[in-house]
Amino acid sequence: MSAARLCIPLKPSRLLCAYILTSHALAALAVTLTALPQYWSCTVLGFLIVHLAWRLKKHWRDGEICLCYDFEDKAWSCSYNGNDAIKYALDAHGDQVLWPWLLVLNFRRTDGRRLALTLLPDAADDNDLRRLRVLLRYGH
Repeated sequence: MSAARLCIPLKPSRLLCAYILTSHALAALAVTLTALPQYWSCTVLGFLIVHLAWRLKKHWRDGEICLCYDFEDKAWSCSYNGNDAIKYALDAHGDQVLWPWLLVLNFRRTDGRRLALTLLPDAADDNDLRRLRVLLRYGH
């Protein structure tokens, strides 16, 4: 890390994965305990399974993301899986959630796609998350 740049490697959160699994399991339990006709219950359970597979694939697909902030240019960027050849410039977009146990960062990439990062305590080193929280609260 240079003096003019903050780079934070982010890995997929096991806590977020557990939350995704738990919420889908509770939704499936609620569907099975309701008095819906069987064809509706099966349809909703099918949608839940498809949605769970999609969320887990999306959660683990990107792998490690390196989030960087350049203090001189006041610009955000990110690269995927340590590959600096695939690097995106980011614009802060929308609100951020800055709680001690949760960070939600909303960005828009230069290609127009949105990037929402949900960071729980196991997504990065404690000191890196603290630096990021201070930067977002006071620095930019």
